[in-house]
Amino acid sequence: MTLTTGTRMRSARGSAGSTDRPWHEVRRTDYSVVERSAGGSEFRKTYLRVRTTARLHAERAGITAARRVGLETPAIAQAGSSRTDSWIVLAAIPGESLSASSAEDLTEFVRVVRDVSLALDRIPCAGAGWAPSSTRLLTPCAPSFQGRPWFPTLAEYLDKIDRLPVAALHGDLKPEHLIVGPARYAVIDWEGFDVGPVAVDHAHAAFHAVRDALLSELDPAVLAPLEDLNLVGPVLAWRLALWLDRRRPGDLGLLDITTVECLCRARTPTESLDAFIDTLGTLLAAGVPR
Repeated sequence: MTLTTGTRMRSARGSAGSTDRPWHEVRRTDYSVVERSAGGSEFRKTYLRVRTTARLHAERAGITAARRVGLETPAIAQAGSSRTDSWIVLAAIPGESLSASSAEDLTEFVRVVRDVSLALDRIPCAGAGWAPSSTRLLTPCAPSFQGRPWFPTLAEYLDKIDRLPVAALHGDLKPEHLIVGPARYAVIDWEGFDVGPVAVDHAHAAFHAVRDALLSELDPAVLAPLEDLNLVGPVLAWRLALWLDRRRPGDLGLLDITTVECLCRARTPTESLDAFIDTLGTLLAAGVPR
């Protein structure tokens, strides 16, 4: 949920929360609607379609836990659920989203991602549980993934990351979710808050940075700072499959077993990043939309 100014707005008065004042829609996706209050001091996010109550609970838990370890997050004004949807009202945070359009920007992005991960690692996760990675990461996508030639290979390699330490995760780290403030960064959009290996958060960060750099026709060399993230080939392969599954019908079929095996067998962050850039570039060239 990117909270920026200057977005074209449409008047909206939803049934969810704080209906005593007008709200103006600033962003709509298949899974959520974000609205801004008339005065601009608050945003309301309504969760749609999938696991609406669970995503609300995760967002509240993530914001609360992150604030306890010193991360700046939006203050929660109200939250609730009905039979049809769940919603949360958050205080707006002044500032602009972090840019990632140059090597310098990406170096800063990587620094902030690592700092956020270090802070999240201080959140107690004892008893939170982490199912085997092939179950936790693949089960939500199982109807689409099962039967693909690469599915058994990806599941086998994901099982091998379960020996990695488990920490709290943001769930969707990307430049748009890091707001540049006068003294430090604020982190927004916590509906994916979870626990697991930090490589999951870093796969999200790398995916967004690489995809947007390639779409902007930047020299892939500017992506070198991403090598300082905890990049694990099987998790990057999973993130690619997740993206393709959310695009056009048939896009998931562009992922073949040779590509998945190449990513899964990468031994270092550099090898993982190089294979990831090549694969993502090929998929974008094939017409897969952003």
